[in-house]
Amino acid sequence: MLSQVLNALERAPSAADRAHLATIAVPRFLSAKDTQTASLYIVAGFSVDPSAATDALMAKLDGLGITDQTTLVQAVLPSIFGGPWSPDRRLPELSLHNLERLVHLAFKVIRVEEDNDRPNGKVYSPDARDNAEDARSAAVKQLTTIPGRATFNVLLALAEVPGFPISPQQLRALARERASKDAEAAPWLPGE
Repeated sequence: MLSQVLNALERAPSAADRAHLATIAVPRFLSAKDTQTASLYIVAGFSVDPSAATDALMAKLDGLGITDQTTLVQAVLPSIFGGPWSPDRRLPELSLHNLERLVHLAFKVIRVEEDNDRPNGKVYSPDARDNAEDARSAAVKQLTTIPGRATFNVLLALAEVPGFPISPQQLRALARERASKDAEAAPWLPGE
């Protein structure tokens, strides 16, 4: 029921209704005791004020133990970045700064060395961990698609982070690819 109410408010055509949701969602997220309720509120927060929601998520995680952090991030990341089962979901418009923070968070909490090992050719049902792993990948992909020098710089900075799970070579290649796309001239008009 709560998810339906929050979904309706997220889609409200009135800017006043959306602003009201922003004032409700983050405080309720911060005070929520159970992960399911907290994740519903923070996802609503991301839909109306991604910056405040990112700050609130980081603040709440600072007060949790590693197990609770993992549980919360596994619940929240797929809702922020979508996944294979929600291709039509409208993603929040994250600033490059907040997206970078969420990428760092995703790799810190959803650690690559703890990823599910799914043998090829074996049937399985994705669980919360699988969805979070997909969301972690989607966060990196979203980061690399933001045009501009700042993205190039972020990718190079990630390549310098000791022990970052994506190899420095791969991050530098992504940075070069971003620079190459940014350097392409606008297509010529047919009359030109």
